Amino acid sequence: MKGCEESKIMDILIFGSGNSATFYIKDNKEYFENNIEILAFIDNNTKKQGSKFIEKEVISPNVISNYNYDAILICSVYEEEIYEQLVNEIGISKEIIYTKISFFEQIIFPWYDVKYDLYNKRILIVSEDNGTNNDYRRYYGRFCDLFCIVGIINLDNTNLIKDYDYDYILLANFDPLVLENNNCIDNNYYKIENILYNKSNLLTPEIVHVYLKNIKKQKYGEKYSEKRFLVIRINRYFMGLGAIAWTIAKGMIYAKKRGYIPIADMQTLETQYHEDGEYGRINAYDKFFEQPCGYGMDDIKYAKHVSILYDIKWYSKKEEEEMILPKMKDELYSEYVEFMKKFSYKKVLGVLFRGTDYVNIKPYRHNIQPNLKMMIEMVKKKMIEWGGFDLIYLCTEVQEACEMFEKEFGEEIVCFYPQLRYQSNTKKYLADISLEKNLRTMQGKNYWIALNCLASCHSLIAGQTTGTYVSLILNSNKYKNIYLFELGMYGVDDI
Repeated sequence: MKGCEESKIMDILIFGSGNSATFYIKDNKEYFENNIEILAFIDNNTKKQGSKFIEKEVISPNVISNYNYDAILICSVYEEEIYEQLVNEIGISKEIIYTKISFFEQIIFPWYDVKYDLYNKRILIVSEDNGTNNDYRRYYGRFCDLFCIVGIINLDNTNLIKDYDYDYILLANFDPLVLENNNCIDNNYYKIENILYNKSNLLTPEIVHVYLKNIKKQKYGEKYSEKRFLVIRINRYFMGLGAIAWTIAKGMIYAKKRGYIPIADMQTLETQYHEDGEYGRINAYDKFFEQPCGYGMDDIKYAKHVSILYDIKWYSKKEEEEMILPKMKDELYSEYVEFMKKFSYKKVLGVLFRGTDYVNIKPYRHNIQPNLKMMIEMVKKKMIEWGGFDLIYLCTEVQEACEMFEKEFGEEIVCFYPQLRYQSNTKKYLADISLEKNLRTMQGKNYWIALNCLASCHSLIAGQTTGTYVSLILNSNKYKNIYLFELGMYGVDDI
């Protein structure tokens, strides 16, 4: 294989000709422009074969042998399946197949590391906006432990730059063409001139972005010298509690197999479960769950061996079966036990019905959900097929669903946990609504208790959502009967 020095070129084939490939090349633009020659894009879709993608031909996997290449890079959501296809069906050596993560870690990152030497450097962000936009702060907040962000100031306060000790200045939200012009007094860019004199100290978001590795090792002090901590960091603002629990469970498997002590972190980055004023001070995870091994964020402040994990894509179906979801706080468990008295000595059919934001917004590549009529008809069918049930437990955020189920099956038969509910025509994300009403913590607690109640039912009927998969794990394969709707994905199968 050719080296990754700037003077050498690596010839590669990219498997995938969609958004995944587009964004990966764009995110690593400088590296690709200096080091990579893309020979062609591979795609299993016969309709794409023979066409052009990013000015390169899209080819069939059957003609890979016609090319003289150094590596094959998989840029697709079907990463696992493509890897198996390349190795087992086509006979490509594992040593020259890369996923997006492995290509970044083994090939791209070392090049940037040598060129910019940015690891653990101090960075001051100068922004064109006011530095208060939540999305903007959350985006750059991801880099807080990859670098040391010493401050975020806006264009009107560049006089404060002298008050910071920094190695680099990150210019955010600027037009690079305007920055090249030192005479832009009329449109207010003149205040940036005092940092343009030494461009070796300037960065762009593109350069910083490539440093977002999956795992970084940090050293804060000498405490716990014999322990190795793994901080599992939640880095998506709108991640629901079910997805968070699932992510932490995967991280716990990762930590166990590698001898780490896991710590769940929902403090460093803002989440939808932070109340006003809590971000940065409160670990929102601790509101709902016990820490896996009893250690928390305060314990790592002076720890000697700390690693940070941002995302986990390595796990297999077998490892998924090993998952143990986080233990809920005693406060939540008490409320769960109290509600579960309704289930005593009863055969309970669990029904998960997802509507409102999920159905109305139709998030791309998420599973299409059944409508209310479809769900009721299926419940009636399965109640006959699976035998009689004493109770129907309805897990839903939709107010109309509760009313319709009571009308169809009777108030004495239907029960549901007393959580926040919404009208079916809601077109905002529920997280946004809970933020507006300052009910973030309450919504999270109610949701988790409701899912645990669902996992305690005799049988299950559900649309396919993260909540469904979490309930299956919580249930430990004890459901006697399961029916999951298979309706395709939004944006793919609903056209």
